[in-house]
Amino acid sequence: MAPSVNSGDRLAGLESFLRSHQIPYYTPSHPAFLSFRATYIRSFESVVPLCIVRPSSADEVAIIIKHVIVNEIPFTIRAGGHDLFGRCFVTASLAVDLQDLKSVEISDDRRSAKIGGGVLAGRVAEELGLMGLMTAMGSVPSVGYVGWATHGGAGDLVEADEGMLEVIRGAGGTIGVVVEMTIAVFPLKEVSGIVAFSSVDMASTVRRFTVAYQAMMKDGIDRALGIQQSIVNTPGGKVFAVGFMWSSDNMALGREYLERITSFGEVINNTVKGRSAFDWMTESSSLVPESAYGTIMTLSLRSITEEVIEVISHHVSKMPQDPATLISIHQLRNGPALSPAALPSVFVAKEPHYMVELIATSSTYEAAEPARNWAAGCRDALRKPLPVNLLDSTYISLTSPTEADPRKIFGWKWKRLLMLKARYDPKNVFSNAMPQFTISLLDGVQQL
Repeated sequence: MAPSVNSGDRLAGLESFLRSHQIPYYTPSHPAFLSFRATYIRSFESVVPLCIVRPSSADEVAIIIKHVIVNEIPFTIRAGGHDLFGRCFVTASLAVDLQDLKSVEISDDRRSAKIGGGVLAGRVAEELGLMGLMTAMGSVPSVGYVGWATHGGAGDLVEADEGMLEVIRGAGGTIGVVVEMTIAVFPLKEVSGIVAFSSVDMASTVRRFTVAYQAMMKDGIDRALGIQQSIVNTPGGKVFAVGFMWSSDNMALGREYLERITSFGEVINNTVKGRSAFDWMTESSSLVPESAYGTIMTLSLRSITEEVIEVISHHVSKMPQDPATLISIHQLRNGPALSPAALPSVFVAKEPHYMVELIATSSTYEAAEPARNWAAGCRDALRKPLPVNLLDSTYISLTSPTEADPRKIFGWKWKRLLMLKARYDPKNVFSNAMPQFTISLLDGVQQL
């Protein structure tokens, strides 16, 4: 949107509108502005939005979006504020902060829950846990659930149709603001924890685990088992650790898997026990600082090969000794998302793969650049051997805007996404939402 008035006039008009509707807002001069401006990554603190508005209902969100469209006020949407590239704020733009939309309403049949668009994952886990329920989620409680679930943000309040849902599953809020979402929930109690292995010889530790784990995969792994590999900095040095998550009532089978996992190396600590998803998130979040400087770099690999092990082991020795700097490896195995019956989505990276996170964050501003240089070196080295092992598609929420190529990220679904974007948001109102479309991309796109 091209601004038609200066920032001072725009802010004055916006304040008048918000006051008339009794919607809380915070300008840069407000004493509470910095607390509401705070995000996980502190590297973008120089970005100062025009104003931060905190709607408390879907109707208020709709009113705000209508107003900014009519008055050509640029805006962004913030849910959890965990974006590692600072995209929830843009200088001189209105920031619509959804964190007061934090409801969790469980259905009478206890099979689903309606959640607010700004609710944090920790609150979802805690509220469901109180009822003996859980749902799919990540491991960091301060992450916005909707942003995580949809990749990772019209004016009117509508219920999403099938085309909208196809976009939301993978491209999040690129056609509108997600103010409420219904999720499936399950009557399960999770067995989870962290298994840490002796890592004096990191290459041998990682190799031994990888070989044994891949052999276990050939036998077939129950979908209830989740494994997250990490290399973290501890007071005693760098340690290879595995997050173990078992989500099934078949505890005998879960114990068998735990026994096999703990046999893959010399265990120095094992915290696995029966607990709720919220308790698991609380423990795993101890590995993540409340805020940090820096960035993240990721790759998606088809397999952890010997070449991958050698590269990671070599670069682990160069990894800065900062508790905020680490490597984390997530895995997508065969499951419901890969079945022919999977719901329509513009997300295409559904073949089995490992997503390698090089988390180049640091506790201090000064340490951010060395961490970034380390991660870039490791990433570039992982790209060189056996390019066939590298997926073109990455996760857009974890990909730097300078590297994000939406044609690769959305692959064969890119043209479909363009057509759906042109259908639902032809004027590109939500231009600041990932993947940050430009109006030129939509010119000439034929709607389906």
